[in-house]
Amino acid sequence: MREILSVKIENLKHLNYVQMNASSRLECLPDTRQDLLKSMADWLTTPSPDQNIFWLHGLAGSGKSTISTTLAEHFRALGRLGAFLFFDRNNPSSSEPAAVVPTLCYKLASFDPTIRAAVCAQIEHDPSITEASLRVQFTKLLREPLSSLVALCNKGPVIIVLDAFDECGNASSRRDLLALLAHDLAKFPPTFRFLITSCREPDIEATFSHCSNIVTRELDIMNDANVSDISLYLHHHLSSYQGHLIFQLASDWPGEEKIEALTESSAGLFIWASTAIKFIAEGLHPEQQLSVLLHPHPGEAESALDALYSTALHTSGNWDRDGFATDFRAVLGVIVTAGKPLSDITIDHVLGLDGHQSSTFILSRLHCLIQWTQGQAAKPLHASFADYLTDVHRCGCQPWFIDVSAHHELLALGCFQIMKAGLKFNICDLETSYVSNNNIYDLNGRIQNHIPDHLAYACCFWANHLQKTNFTPRVLSDIDDFLSHQLLFWLEVLSLVKEVHIASPALLSTADWAQVSASTKH
Repeated sequence: MREILSVKIENLKHLNYVQMNASSRLECLPDTRQDLLKSMADWLTTPSPDQNIFWLHGLAGSGKSTISTTLAEHFRALGRLGAFLFFDRNNPSSSEPAAVVPTLCYKLASFDPTIRAAVCAQIEHDPSITEASLRVQFTKLLREPLSSLVALCNKGPVIIVLDAFDECGNASSRRDLLALLAHDLAKFPPTFRFLITSCREPDIEATFSHCSNIVTRELDIMNDANVSDISLYLHHHLSSYQGHLIFQLASDWPGEEKIEALTESSAGLFIWASTAIKFIAEGLHPEQQLSVLLHPHPGEAESALDALYSTALHTSGNWDRDGFATDFRAVLGVIVTAGKPLSDITIDHVLGLDGHQSSTFILSRLHCLIQWTQGQAAKPLHASFADYLTDVHRCGCQPWFIDVSAHHELLALGCFQIMKAGLKFNICDLETSYVSNNNIYDLNGRIQNHIPDHLAYACCFWANHLQKTNFTPRVLSDIDDFLSHQLLFWLEVLSLVKEVHIASPALLSTADWAQVSASTKH
């Protein structure tokens, strides 16, 4: 952490001070959300000894991140954005609760040299602090250094934004962090102001609702201002098709009546509108795609989003064909359950796809739902899509429903097959084993040439998938073969890719899995 806070900060200042138009002001934001944004900005810039956290919550896809990002960019331009942390379940390494304190500490140290000096002094006084408990790190690396900076407190408010906090771990793993945020942030100097956005998860609501220092606001998606925003958004994007000779559309296409129908179908969700625009863009003709969307949808927000996802999936291909449904479901299952976002190439290796079954074809049919370009990692356009696919109550009867346990088993078996085929002694052809990895010339190049992404993924994540897999004789057989023939080769790869620390937890969790599975079987 010492290096992160001091040596590398100068090279990464652009993360906190990006180029922006100096005249950027909240008055330039969309008219219909000015009132909310201005009221939040006023609150954040008005230090109060009694309240220092603003919690904005709402449905997935309701526009919370748009608001938080807009405010963050506003305060960044003013030089008052101390830190912006965005949590994303598709990037677990940066969204683990244990990473929040070091990341926040680093961001704040990047923001102000006096914070950096105070934090570095703490680390110099006690170098072992980086290995301490979450509470000790929070106190020694954040609360105490920030409370000591009287001069900083006279410069103006420092805004800290935690966006999509519900995607930071899960209710169990973030329990201690949630308690620290709710109760210990109240002990920070009044100049530090916090904006936290999240869905209305039970654990977050139960903790935040009893804290007097937290102001709570629900994002009302059905008010006139929000509905007007969505209407303007749809009108702006659809009007771009006017005048295209290839489509031969009317000059006022699609017309106010259809815009109103789409707006009503969105049920106040910006993510619905965004997905609808992508859906129309992906079709052969915008009028044809629009007519598909204009079938009646239920009015409630979640139902409207489900209907849109269902429509987009239905039109991606013939789900009545067993082969089609199996392949599409397998690829979607990988995207939803993989330990990290994977490229189409890695997905093909994990699932054993090739030729006409390549995931490239499947992903190309899902552009309106999946963020992906060829050769790059694929991930859901929005977290609500993954939630929809895995919720038995929302799409359990549909052919695209993802049985999480079954897909973790598929991934676990794929990982074992990859390791069986790819692991071997001295995989990087090292000339000697008497030199440490750090002293091997061109080790990164050797790793790139001899340990492909799919093999590295299999070595790092097989145990994670195994833990969420039900017992089957085939899985047990693959584990036995792995432990008997590839164990040492696996450890060598982990050492080379600097992930050897996961070996012990992986083996211990595997032993626990086998014990529980054996007892369940009998």
